[in-house]
Amino acid sequence: QAVRFPTSAKPALSKHTVIFVTMIDGNLEGVMVLTRGIETQEDDVAVLSEKYGKPTAKFVVERTLRSGAKVNILNSVWEGADGSMIYFGGAGDKLDEGVLRIRSEKAVKAEASEAERQKSEAAKRSTPL
Repeated sequence: QAVRFPTSAKPALSKHTVIFVTMIDGNLEGVMVLTRGIETQEDDVAVLSEKYGKPTAKFVVERTLRSGAKVNILNSVWEGADGSMIYFGGAGDKLDEGVLRIRSEKAVKAEASEAERQKSEAAKRSTPL
């Protein structure tokens, strides 16, 4: 589900005035925000680290552009003791748009269960007769 904000109330790290939420059993269990990409990724990770502490995992992906220039895309994960998870990806398909996903334990488990279900369905479709 999408939630729209007025431009004046746009969430701090968000590129857009829309965030996406995950509802499970009528409760808010996850939020996804599209960020401003590589231009602000270091500042975004700093803000998240200030709020949630040192990331559990950090990795950098080097991408080569058509021009031959190389850019580093920061990715960070915070895992909560309660099973919650925060993922920050500095950029995706577009360099000017990254992603921040905050999920409760329930959302993490539901997502893992759905991925397993899809994997099982794909295996059934590809099994020779």
